[in-house]
Amino acid sequence: PAGAPAGHSRGHDQDCSRAALEGAMLVRQGCALDRPAFNDLRLRSCEALPTWLRQDINHAERQRVMELAHRYSGMSMPNLCREAVRLDGGRVTHNSDEMIRSAVSGSSLSAIFSTNINAELLSAYAEMPDSTRGWVAETDVANFLSHERSSMGKFGQLKKFARGGEADHLDTSDSKETSKIARYAGQFVVDEMDLIDDRFGAIEQLSPTEMGLIAAALRPDLIYSILHANAALDADSVALFHSTHANIDTTALSAAAIETGIAKISKQRIKTRPLNVRPRYLLVPHDLRFSSDIHLTSAQRFDGSGATTAGGVKNPLAELGIQAISDDRLGVAGCTDPSTGTAYAGSATNWYLAARPGENGAK
Repeated sequence: PAGAPAGHSRGHDQDCSRAALEGAMLVRQGCALDRPAFNDLRLRSCEALPTWLRQDINHAERQRVMELAHRYSGMSMPNLCREAVRLDGGRVTHNSDEMIRSAVSGSSLSAIFSTNINAELLSAYAEMPDSTRGWVAETDVANFLSHERSSMGKFGQLKKFARGGEADHLDTSDSKETSKIARYAGQFVVDEMDLIDDRFGAIEQLSPTEMGLIAAALRPDLIYSILHANAALDADSVALFHSTHANIDTTALSAAAIETGIAKISKQRIKTRPLNVRPRYLLVPHDLRFSSDIHLTSAQRFDGSGATTAGGVKNPLAELGIQAISDDRLGVAGCTDPSTGTAYAGSATNWYLAARPGENGAK
């Protein structure tokens, strides 16, 4: 009759879409579809993830896919392969072996699998904390060739201008270091037997997450290996941390030792120009995690024995805004350089002061 409400038909072919199966496999593996990592801005713009997963959590399409995903999350792998064949427009039979072979050769199962891998890998990567953020400078390069990083632009002092003359050329630092980027990769394989045995979920639940975690660990492994190696610089063939550079001290961590380190880093110069670099980060192994925080944030100066020092009770370190960062790669176990495979032992007592790149000329 006229004026009757419109009807909306829903069927299996409409609901059991590729997006729904992508979400279903994620749910089956224990990956929450509202995982906070999916709201990370880096993932929002990542085309490796499907459009529906990059939408806002309250978006109608994402809500619809999430609802269907939970409905189909109990589907076995052979049945999922059967649905993938249907999506590819292939002939659907009840022969599981035939369905699996057809699904593997089609595009839908590959897309569902890739989405699944990407979502878990990237979310694990985004959630992994990185203790090198903030004190390490970043730059982009165009290729895999060697690149020179120089401190050109680090000028000396201005000189007095003579009336009627021309400005003298500024003294620049010609110090430079050579580096190149590299690509790191790994793979794991799921074959037809895993699909037949319906073991896809068990493999997926661990492998993509683990791959995301080891990918996130690559950067700090490389950076802390550089600190441990303490290799000679190209500019002067002297180790990075060396008395010649006035940037090393062998004193155990204490308030007085931190103050000595602050003085050393603040006295760094380019030519004769003082930089007055301010340390912003104190890098320590977990063994010194709590004592470093006490030194930097206590209202009263602390000498490590439970008593304040004889020089007064005020703790000036608390006013400097230095952030303590701990990482086990600095500890006794150390880390392994992904580039060379060299294992470096650390120490329970090592500590480093670092500036914020770009602040007061720090690089």
